[in-house]
Amino acid sequence: MSYETDTADLDLISAYRRLDGAVDALAADQGTAIVATIRLDALALDRGHKAYNVHLCGGKGEAVVWLDHVTFTDTDELFTEFVVPQLEAAIAKLGAP
Repeated sequence: MSYETDTADLDLISAYRRLDGAVDALAADQGTAIVATIRLDALALDRGHKAYNVHLCGGKGEAVVWLDHVTFTDTDELFTEFVVPQLEAAIAKLGAP
């Protein structure tokens, strides 16, 4: 019996874990607690693009960060360069007095 692993799913699971870890670390740096919920962006999907809305709640309100699938699942270097600054800015606004 052959067992094959769908590596795209593993990449997506890793991306979720990486996002969760980044949100936790950035929230801790701001001294706040943030809950991140991610969902597929239906409007982008209708246009043929796979993208996600990352909904951040905590601190002083809510914020949304939009990510395309490629950026979300890309290398750590690109995630750090393109996604982390967006998360950092959104979380800083949520933690601001």
